[in-house]
Amino acid sequence: MRLLSLLLALCLISACHSTQKMDTENKAKPLPTQHYAPVAMLFQTHYAICSTNALSTTDRQMHTLPIHYQQHQTLNLFFTKWCNSPSTTTQLRLLKILVEQNKWPDEYAIYFNFMKRSTQDLRTQKLANIALKKSLESTEYRLKNLQITLIELKKQLTQVELQRLNPSVPEIPTQLREEGAL
Repeated sequence: MRLLSLLLALCLISACHSTQKMDTENKAKPLPTQHYAPVAMLFQTHYAICSTNALSTTDRQMHTLPIHYQQHQTLNLFFTKWCNSPSTTTQLRLLKILVEQNKWPDEYAIYFNFMKRSTQDLRTQKLANIALKKSLESTEYRLKNLQITLIELKKQLTQVELQRLNPSVPEIPTQLREEGAL
């Protein structure tokens, strides 16, 4: 029994020692430098690129994702194109290409879905504004036509009123004037 206890204690000590050695080896290895940027940095890059219109080369480098992050070039290029596009259709197309291009972390997927929903909402609002603008232009056109008609009616009313107030000039029917001239 004593031998069995000694053997068991030896195994436990050996196992603990090898586990500590493995942990030390794992900690000694440098972390891989190729990982995705935190979502907060992704948002900051998006905001910085979109809020600064004319970036100098130095400013552009300060407001982009650093080189040591995975897909930094793809994301920097995407945000530059995204921010420079006034068309929501183009933005949605760019976003679709980006999402399909790579397997993104879950946090990125959530961020991209939020961008998609926001852009779709903005697109719907822009289309509604275009429809309202066309309706307004049509209404303004009809109003101008009504104003022109009203001005013409006022002129006619003025002439009728002048004729009523000045009966001194008798009006000879047109047919009689033509017969009298013969």
